[in-house]
Amino acid sequence: MPKFCEECGAPIIPGSKFCEICGIPIVDQPLPPPPEPPKSQEPPAPPASMPIPPVYIAAGIVVLVIIIAAVFASGVMSRPPERVVIPPTTVTPVTKVTTIPPTTMAVPGSGTAYDWNEKGIELNNIKGDYQGALYAFEKAIALNPNEEVYWRNKGIALYYLQRYSEALIAAEKAISLDPNYAGAWNNKGLYLKNLNRYQEALTAYEKAIALDPTDQTAINNKKNLEDMM
Repeated sequence: MPKFCEECGAPIIPGSKFCEICGIPIVDQPLPPPPEPPKSQEPPAPPASMPIPPVYIAAGIVVLVIIIAAVFASGVMSRPPERVVIPPTTVTPVTKVTTIPPTTMAVPGSGTAYDWNEKGIELNNIKGDYQGALYAFEKAIALNPNEEVYWRNKGIALYYLQRYSEALIAAEKAISLDPNYAGAWNNKGLYLKNLNRYQEALTAYEKAIALDPTDQTAINNKKNLEDMM
């Protein structure tokens, strides 16, 4: 309510409806609205992003495919190589250096003794199929039982199958066909060693070295055996 009359300027008694001086009605003046609190200022909206043209998306996909293909080609994502377990002492089937007959092995199950020996070497050395190699060497022996190399190779397949007593018999058969066959003597020593017949094995290694002083395998086998004894 105003404190003074707007007409005559006389003071107004609170609660009066008329001015006590000039008599005009007193009209209540509405109070001014309270000031609005300051509004918080919102940060400016970020500029609208430009849409990516479809051609750029397609190009990005092509680049990604090329990168993945390059990674595979370089071998980065290729499977790790499998671990190959090699026996502490290995022996390898051999082919006797003779006049090699022309191969006639057209399909498995046919061929000369030489063909079967070659098949056995492949199965033993490359594929690790020792049972298959044994079968092939036995087929070679059936066709030519007087070839000492085939008997030696049969013993090697038996060795990998851990059939040491049978391997020893095969090695001794090879020696009976060729007493100067240093490789067969070395193998005999290896089989005797695995049968815990160490002294006999040592004698066989010494015989192999006497026949072929350059046979490093026999020399190493003899040294390893002597270290065990």
